[in-house]
Amino acid sequence: RALLSSGQMIDWNLPPGQVSWLVAAGMMMYYDLGGYYPSGGSNNIPYAMMPEIERMGGAVLCNASVDHILTEGNVVKGVRMSNGDELHAPIVVSAAGFSNTYEKMLEREQLSPDVAAAVDRTNAILKPSHSHICAYISLDGPPEAFGLKSWNIHSFPELPKYKYDVDAYMADFYDDPFAQKECLMTLTCPSAKDPLYGKDMPGRSNVLLLIEGIPDAWYENFEPSRHGRRPDAYKEAKGRFESMFVDRLLKYYPRCEGHITNVEISTPLTAEHFINAPKGASYGLEWTPEHFDRQLHETVFTPKIRGIDGLYMTGEAVCFGGVMGALATSFGTAAHILGWWQFGRLLLENRKSSWPDFE
Repeated sequence: RALLSSGQMIDWNLPPGQVSWLVAAGMMMYYDLGGYYPSGGSNNIPYAMMPEIERMGGAVLCNASVDHILTEGNVVKGVRMSNGDELHAPIVVSAAGFSNTYEKMLEREQLSPDVAAAVDRTNAILKPSHSHICAYISLDGPPEAFGLKSWNIHSFPELPKYKYDVDAYMADFYDDPFAQKECLMTLTCPSAKDPLYGKDMPGRSNVLLLIEGIPDAWYENFEPSRHGRRPDAYKEAKGRFESMFVDRLLKYYPRCEGHITNVEISTPLTAEHFINAPKGASYGLEWTPEHFDRQLHETVFTPKIRGIDGLYMTGEAVCFGGVMGALATSFGTAAHILGWWQFGRLLLENRKSSWPDFE
């Protein structure tokens, strides 16, 4: 149980005693298939999608923030951008998550009474998920020079001290992340996974290390500050985490010593700034059993937002997060927009491009 549950918990950011069984089982399916990594890195996923979107008459905009979803009565009319521009459309799909959609881009008055009540109930029983603190480490040689492996390492050396009670192990970490000599940490080597990395970045390697980040602690101390203008105490905290990350890297890959060219640390505040995640919650709302409450999934965790014609959601707010979550929920949202008959017909007409091949 300790090996299975705690190794995966960095992928859902809750202790195994708190996470829903559905999430644990779904993540186990990913590992059972051996995992996967996109050739050229995750940035190639949108690059592959953009030409098809543009071929069909669409456009992909960057640094274009939506401030508000426009409605007239109970019908969606488009969106208003943060610069004041309005884009009008009969259908709007939000992939911005529960909090951003229901509480930032929609006003309370735009929601039907039952949906507004469900939003309140959701906030009462679900908190933002734990975020991450990450180290992005660059090395001055190819992966083979340092023995970097393509597999992930879920490292929890002090677990025997807690008699393999993962929840107790993590409870101490939440109280004081610096109290444990070696907290739960994940190491992954993108440069060793990606077959194209050596062509794009010859003679270079990178390693990503991550631990859980408790949003409240960061926000209580540093929230009033701005990105790029954080106080010295924030920089000092990042420096302490950097030492933890480098020590763990050298524990498993000692040949990296003397070859680190750069270390970049991200925190929950970084996640909020760059991906607009409320409280820096990388995975949206926490994935407890209450997340799968039937009433919530009938009122707010739905592809079609109730009470507003033409407004839809996709992504973690509908079912679950991650790349596969985005893919699966996008199928469901598309089916609600097109109708199941039309959606099924399109899938059958394009079976080669629509159905993944796991062989």
